[in-house]
Amino acid sequence: MFKRQNLDTFPLQSLPGHGTLEEIGPSTGSRHNEHPRESDVFLPSPDISRASSVPPSIKGDPKVTEQRTPSTRLHRSAFVLFLVFFYAALALFSWTITCILTVRPITGPHHYGIFMDNLYGYGYINDVPLYTYYAKSENWLKAARVIQSIVGILTIPLTSAVCSSAAVVFVQQNAKSNLSLRQLMTFSDKTWADPATYPRAIMSWKHYGSSLLFVAIILNTLGFIITPLQEILLGSNTIKTPTVPQIVQRFLDIPDQFNQDAGHYDDNLIVTLTRNALMTASQVQPQAQLWRGASNATCNTLELLQIQPNTPLSDSCGRENTLGNIAKMKDTFLAEPSSGYSTGLIRQFIPRFNSTATYENVTGTGSFPVGCDQKLGSFYAKYADKIMDTKVVYGSWSIEACMPANLTKSPWKNTRDRQDFSEELYLNITLLGNYMWNTAASGWQFRVSVSTTAGYFELPNYMNGAMPGPLLLKDPNSICGNDCYAEGGNLIYNHNVTAKNTRRADDASDNFDANIANSSLSLERVSNKGPLLTISMALFGSGSFLANRIAHPEAYWGVNDTNSIPSSVPDPPNEGSCIDLAPMGRLLSSLQDGVTKGSYADYCIANTAGGVGGRNLGEYMMTWVRSFAIDDTDGLTTAFTAASFLANQAWMMNNVNSDFRTLSIHFDYGADTQVPTISTAGMILISVLLGIDLIALFAMGIYASFSIRWTNQLDSFAMIRLGTSMADKLPLMVGLQKDKMKMLDELPGSVGDAADEHEMVGRLGLGAQNALSKRRRYECFEEDKETID
Repeated sequence: MFKRQNLDTFPLQSLPGHGTLEEIGPSTGSRHNEHPRESDVFLPSPDISRASSVPPSIKGDPKVTEQRTPSTRLHRSAFVLFLVFFYAALALFSWTITCILTVRPITGPHHYGIFMDNLYGYGYINDVPLYTYYAKSENWLKAARVIQSIVGILTIPLTSAVCSSAAVVFVQQNAKSNLSLRQLMTFSDKTWADPATYPRAIMSWKHYGSSLLFVAIILNTLGFIITPLQEILLGSNTIKTPTVPQIVQRFLDIPDQFNQDAGHYDDNLIVTLTRNALMTASQVQPQAQLWRGASNATCNTLELLQIQPNTPLSDSCGRENTLGNIAKMKDTFLAEPSSGYSTGLIRQFIPRFNSTATYENVTGTGSFPVGCDQKLGSFYAKYADKIMDTKVVYGSWSIEACMPANLTKSPWKNTRDRQDFSEELYLNITLLGNYMWNTAASGWQFRVSVSTTAGYFELPNYMNGAMPGPLLLKDPNSICGNDCYAEGGNLIYNHNVTAKNTRRADDASDNFDANIANSSLSLERVSNKGPLLTISMALFGSGSFLANRIAHPEAYWGVNDTNSIPSSVPDPPNEGSCIDLAPMGRLLSSLQDGVTKGSYADYCIANTAGGVGGRNLGEYMMTWVRSFAIDDTDGLTTAFTAASFLANQAWMMNNVNSDFRTLSIHFDYGADTQVPTISTAGMILISVLLGIDLIALFAMGIYASFSIRWTNQLDSFAMIRLGTSMADKLPLMVGLQKDKMKMLDELPGSVGDAADEHEMVGRLGLGAQNALSKRRRYECFEEDKETID
């Protein structure tokens, strides 16, 4: 009997004694033909064929059959799955390490920053210095970056290898499907890894496409975009990590001002220092201890352009902090370290002081207090001119200064919490005509108010953007955490700060001139005076500009020595030389357009009888008094605010001996450490994409590994064998227009078992309908021969 051989099936390898397809003859059969044609070739039945070549005695014996025809079982191959495991391990390792390092070191602390070990203190965890952990983390980051680059290089080749391995199983498991030869060739060409072929495949998906090709293209595209997307979303930042802290000692803590024994009260040193400072201070002199708060307008041009185009810079931008712009800047204050002092990685707190003045003309109920000179504990001073120069009399003047409150007790409090207090000074000025005024007497009354705020603030550091922190309401130790050292807090002293000597300055024993009334002596030994009281005593108290000149005018006359000046000097000899300055004279000048404009009192006092321009001592004093009666109350407000700063500065720096200054500042500028940065959304996106990619790779790897296979990959060797089986259909001829060859869509593209079910050894066949079986042996090359047990 003979069995018809369907020509839709192409044996990949013939048994010995069988003719090849070419020997049998050409066929035009198609897998789509259901009825035999005249050209169908009938081959002998395998049983008859084998019976004619195999003796009956050994017929059906598998060992004998194996000796005549090499055969082997089909096996699984998990090699590609091991590749996926290796790739996934690298990808997950590098990405996990990167994600961890964005928020914390790999080992040690649970986030970047400063930690305090109970035993070792700053910069230790479990007896190990923090910088050791950070150095290890930086090495982990380097390793993660190297591995991530390796993963990026391996992604496309490995994905293609997995798809190619899965294609072998896909081809043999679709034996009964309509998989075409063109689709098979698409797998062998690895179209999923060639983006140039995507348009052709998509446009002619009916001919090229398949479910496996779709999954392979998506998987390769996903693998392609993950690495570039990581580079786009992942950044790098240099942070400071702890090294060894440094300490600067003997800063002032507010309680230190009260931490003195009872025998060391103020001996009026602060008033004297303030008086000297007021004589020389100017509006353009930089002040290192004058700080700007974080609320000041930005001086960053780029930030201003983002806020509003053509926004002008603040008046203080481009200048150092000076007394001239103290009123223009917001939230200015005095602190002991130089402005901008940074503590790096450690949070530290220090006292700050801010006094703001207002100068206003008062009348009616707010006028000069009545009977101020009789109020206990008040400050009162009165000065009036008398004829000291019989040659020229320019006019007369008088000035009264009064602070009506009881000032024998300090307004400062022994606390580290915020404290606020106010002081008021009244001035009553009378000027009688000269060549500059009318002959009728004119009077003015003014009130100077100074509001003072004190407390603690956080020094600039890396955590607060190198900006000074706000004024704290409470002791900073209450908010000090692992990233700061506790400071100060010594409140054990709280002695009575009321003055022990309350003598009236106008007692008969003082022998003051009748034109001078002064109560400053009763307040000189009050400790921790308020800034306005200090200023008032410096300007109008004992030893002040007016008091000394009225009490001892002969000491300030000078000598009109024309021989002391060389004749070569072109200026008149009576101009003399500068020997003294009036207090606050240079502060009373106005700063306009960056240029200092002089005031009435902003002149040197000369060493000649006539003074500068022929002016005498009486006019100097009258001019100085007149400077407080001008209409420029804004300028006087700025001047008294600047004077308050100088008074607080003298009190802060000199009222306590250095041995009693207990506050210490710790700082650590740290070492540079590289850390990755990525947003939470970016981290989630990359994690999701990477998870999908790895799950798909594992799924395809498992699919390719747990099925038997007739070849490892659809490589060139596999395609040569497939091509040989259909040499009559695809002869070696020029074939550039393969897209137009319809036979590629008509010829089968699946691989199955071409042997009958009762044959001992199976045969691979292109287009065969029977699925391959792991229990059956299949014809193979001699090199693949597998011995039967």
